Amino acid sequence: MGTVLAILAAWGLARLEYRLATEAARLKANRELATLNDIIEGFEEWSADFVKDMRLGKIETRVGYARAVLNDPHIHAMSDLGTHIPITSWPSIAAYMAFKQYWFAMCNLRNLPDDSLLHPKLPDLLARRDAGLAALREALESD
Repeated sequence: MGTVLAILAAWGLARLEYRLATEAARLKANRELATLNDIIEGFEEWSADFVKDMRLGKIETRVGYARAVLNDPHIHAMSDLGTHIPITSWPSIAAYMAFKQYWFAMCNLRNLPDDSLLHPKLPDLLARRDAGLAALREALESD
């Protein structure tokens, strides 16, 4: 009888440990996903005026944006997502691919020449940026 109780106690402890580890992993994944969302939405809010002005043809915005980009934490956080986080650390391949589409479009918008408002790629870059952001938000919500 004592052996059976010892086995049941060991099983119960192992089961409890498994549940605690599973819950800790779930909470960690949720925190990581929240951090990704915070970084992306923070950058989107920070760059919204730049994108709006690019759509409206306000070239003077590019100069201020180019200066602000140099040492802004939003840019550095997004850059870290784009360069230091391997694909296996993303919640899904869809989220990774959508992020890359969005980030590359934003980088290309930032790096267009000074006559960028006349640049033939501008509408395509804005469309790719919008599509990437929509896909990214959808991918992160489904994860």
